[in-house]
Amino acid sequence: MKARIAALVAISAVVATGLAAPAHAYDDKAYAYAAGHMIQRSDIPKVLGKFRNTMAFNAYAPDDAISMCSLQQPGDTPSTEVNFPVGTYEFNANYNAGGAGAPSLASFVYQYSTTGNAIAAFHKATTQAKRCAGQHSSSWTDPDSGSVSTYTTVTTNGVVPAVQTAGVKSVFVNVNSEAASTGAGPYQTDQYQVFSLIDDVVIVTLYNMNSADNVTTSQRKAVNQVAFNAETAWLN
Repeated sequence: MKARIAALVAISAVVATGLAAPAHAYDDKAYAYAAGHMIQRSDIPKVLGKFRNTMAFNAYAPDDAISMCSLQQPGDTPSTEVNFPVGTYEFNANYNAGGAGAPSLASFVYQYSTTGNAIAAFHKATTQAKRCAGQHSSSWTDPDSGSVSTYTTVTTNGVVPAVQTAGVKSVFVNVNSEAASTGAGPYQTDQYQVFSLIDDVVIVTLYNMNSADNVTTSQRKAVNQVAFNAETAWLN
């Protein structure tokens, strides 16, 4: 608890800069609680990378739906966004590893006005997650150079039995992406997310690998552990 109190003091200035919400939506007690109950650097297993100790904390009163994945469509057709309802507040803790193309990890806590609303939102998320599946591609041709750019995603989803509260299992969405253009090699990224429900919040644990084509099994297990740690931190 002393460590979390110290963390709250250390990031109080960052919290202040992150309050982009209108004055009437500000809840100092909710924001202060969140700042002291996010994951710490020690909650991130070493297999996920050499993360810096610095945490960037932000707090918002969001107005957009929470994205789970984006399904690319052929031609000029806009991509299909898969999402679920946003809460009253959004709190997030972000960590970055050192080095070029290093991974990043973030814990997003979406707090709803009631536990019932959080349950309803998470139920929607578990349903929507099933849409995040399959291979989807889009392409674009530069009218001047004739260069063709393509963007392809391979998306999977499933249940995370290891992370559950009161019998409610978390779900995951994994998005493996590849961008390429004429004359240039492919650029690959992989994003693994875990969606969890606890009390009146939905927690999204997001691990992003830059310049890498696949999150390994051991890394997925480690992200699952971080998701569990995020639930523990929020309650403690």
